[in-house]
Amino acid sequence: MGGGAADHKGSGLSDRGNPLAAGAVPPSNERDEWSGTIAPVAPPEDNPTTLDHSRAPAMNASVLSNTFTSGYKTEAIQWSRIVGTPRFDYPIDYWVAVLGVQPEVGRIDFLSKWEPNAYCHYHRHLGATTLLVLEGEHHVVETSATETVHKVRKPGHFTRNAGGDVHMEYGGPEGAVVFFSIEAVEGGKLFDVMAADGRVLVTATIDDFVNGKLKG
Repeated sequence: MGGGAADHKGSGLSDRGNPLAAGAVPPSNERDEWSGTIAPVAPPEDNPTTLDHSRAPAMNASVLSNTFTSGYKTEAIQWSRIVGTPRFDYPIDYWVAVLGVQPEVGRIDFLSKWEPNAYCHYHRHLGATTLLVLEGEHHVVETSATETVHKVRKPGHFTRNAGGDVHMEYGGPEGAVVFFSIEAVEGGKLFDVMAADGRVLVTATIDDFVNGKLKG
C-alpha cells in the first residue's frame, strides 16, 4: 500500500534492530504535470488585428495551478484503524476504508490513510495494483539486493504496477490518503506481510479487508 520522512538503508518487519535508518535526504521526486486547453477566441470583425479581451472565456484557475488539492471528503467515510504492536520496531498507524469489492473477478477498491510519518506493514503486492494519491505525501521505499529507492509521491500521482514489488509505505509530515484498486491472486490473496529477513508473516486477503480482520 501497493502500506518518519527519511531515506532508509533497509526495510521490513523485525523483532529486533531497526532496519529503518534515518538521516539521509530523500531524492526529489518527479511530479506529474496537469494541463488544459483554452479554446481560441477570434478577433473582432471590425479590427482583425486586435483581440477584445472582454469576449475571451474566463480561465479556470485550476488549469494554471502548479498544485493539486483533493476535494474528496474523507471525513465522511467509515474507516478501520490498524496500529502496530510492540513486535514491530517502526511506527505502524494507518486506516483502511473499503469502497467496493468484485469477488467474481478478484478485485477490491479501497482507501488507505496514513497518520503523519507513520507506516503500514512492510509487504509484497501479489496482484496488479493501480493507485492515485489524493492527499499528503505518499512515501515508498523499495529495496532489492543491490539498491534502495525512495519515492515521494504527491497528490495527483497515478501509477499501475503488475505486482510482485516489495516495499515500505508511509505518510509524510501531514499524513497521506491514497486510492488503491488491486487484483487478487489465488483465491483472494492481496499482500504478503513480511519480516526484514524476507519471511512471510501473514497473507492478507480480500476477506480480511472486508470483514475487518486486519491486525497490527
